[in-house]
Amino acid sequence: MYPLASLVRWSGAAGNRRATVVARLLADAQVRGRLSQTIDGAWEVRVGPVAGAEVARVIDQFVW
Repeated sequence: MYPLASLVRWSGAAGNRRATVVARLLADAQVRGRLSQTIDGAWEVRVGPVAGAEVARVIDQFVW
C-alpha cells in the first residue's frame, strides 16, 4: 500500500477548537498530523502519511 495524506478543514472559533482537539488526539495515538491556519483563517489538520488501508480507521476514530 502506498502512504497517503489527508487534509481536514474547519472554520471559525469552534473550528479552531475542534482542529486542536483532533490534532492532540492524533499525537496521543502517535499518528502523524499537523495543525495549521490557512491564509483565509480556516484551520486544517493534515494527517499522514498513513497507509491507504488505515485512512478509514483514522477518519472514523479521530475526525468528527
